[in-house]
Amino acid sequence: MNPDILTVRNLDIWRSDARGNRFMVKNVNLSVSTGKPLTLIGETGCGKTLVAQVLLGLLPQGMTASGQILYKGCNIINLPDHHKTRLWGREIFLFPQEPVMALNPAMRASNQVKEIFRWIKGLNRGWSGRAVSETFLSVGLASEKDRLLYPHQMSGGMRQRLVAAMAMAEPARLIVADEPTKGLDSDLRKVVIDQLKSLIDRGKSLFTITHDIEVAREISGWLAVMYAGRIMELGPCAEVLRNPLHPYTVALLGALPANGLQPIPFRVKGRKISEGCVFSDRCTLAMEKCFELAPESAILPTRGQCACFYCQG
Repeated sequence: MNPDILTVRNLDIWRSDARGNRFMVKNVNLSVSTGKPLTLIGETGCGKTLVAQVLLGLLPQGMTASGQILYKGCNIINLPDHHKTRLWGREIFLFPQEPVMALNPAMRASNQVKEIFRWIKGLNRGWSGRAVSETFLSVGLASEKDRLLYPHQMSGGMRQRLVAAMAMAEPARLIVADEPTKGLDSDLRKVVIDQLKSLIDRGKSLFTITHDIEVAREISGWLAVMYAGRIMELGPCAEVLRNPLHPYTVALLGALPANGLQPIPFRVKGRKISEGCVFSDRCTLAMEKCFELAPESAILPTRGQCACFYCQG
């Protein structure tokens, strides 16, 4: 079994104000390994992007994180900022939501990939040129004319392919894709998903963060479902989507157009949460103790994990 390249243990992220600490992410535990891509899904604002930001050392000002984010055994949270930046590209690559923001507008496409082979991988001019040609060919940019374009001269799909070429060229083992298909039309969306899957085929480890359940389905691997900063359910993607266990996962899938657009109730129990499950006031299966105790995520005998008293029997 492949060892985990990324392990998240007991991750908390909070903001302090006059009323105390306001937790945005609480007790998150995840892992990513080669051949086992992980997708984190949840509603907008649930805290999933904060996980990527703390991983990359880009947590917004005023927020604090504790716990462990272990990359190859080293806790990233404790690293000084200048050590974190050394990981970018060489160890961890951010597959951006908007490629224009990640590309150098004054550099031709081929040079943006060539400098990776020359200055990061240390290849000479001849070998780097051949490596660039092979990499561009693998992402569908075979034309020499395409390689000489500047980013502003390229279509959206071409820019996505250029970013994929950079991800393939980088020595980085871990690819972090935060909302990679947000705002894209169906054609571009397919391009991005195909490129992410090709990175997995090349031995990269992939951590995807998205609100699009169909992206998770197509990437496959493992799936973690987040609500209000907590992991509700974790397991093999195909199994979670086919047989969801947590009431939130069931409600989230039921709200999809393909499943009848059934809205998740705003509040069904008529009471506020004190120390209990964060989903209890919207849950049709909530019991009295759900409002008083926060369930721990438990490993289930059938598959994966679920943080729910009802699921745990």
